[in-house]
Amino acid sequence: MNGQTSGDVSYVEFTVYNPEYATRTIYLYFTFASEEYPDYVNNLFNDAMGIWVNGVNQATLYGDPITIENVNDQVNYLNWFNNYDSSLPRYRAANFVYGGYTFTWYITIQVPYNTSKTIRVGVADGNDTSLDSAVFLRTSISW
Repeated sequence: MNGQTSGDVSYVEFTVYNPEYATRTIYLYFTFASEEYPDYVNNLFNDAMGIWVNGVNQATLYGDPITIENVNDQVNYLNWFNNYDSSLPRYRAANFVYGGYTFTWYITIQVPYNTSKTIRVGVADGNDTSLDSAVFLRTSISW
């Protein structure tokens, strides 16, 4: 995680196999949320998430990993929502305790006939083991 100590690392990994004669497409929608928004932006704490397909992180924004330092009220702010204070810009209330969260993005995963893809979704605290972060997922599959 960008040279930082990672705490509370969590991930899920699964493999998708396509036995059909046509290429199948998986759309994986995701939202990153953190308790560190907005108080710890531009601080040494930098929670991050990733989605690796066959070992390559596909969850990036303009080529950068998705972290609280790369998406917040100051950087890439149009991709971020404030769930913390209704008097601040970009307030959009959500039914969870995280102080902020990103726009919902998606990645497209092509699975050709008779092949498999290994997908790993992970999230971690940067330089601490408190103030958690989360990744919310939803899929759509053309199978």
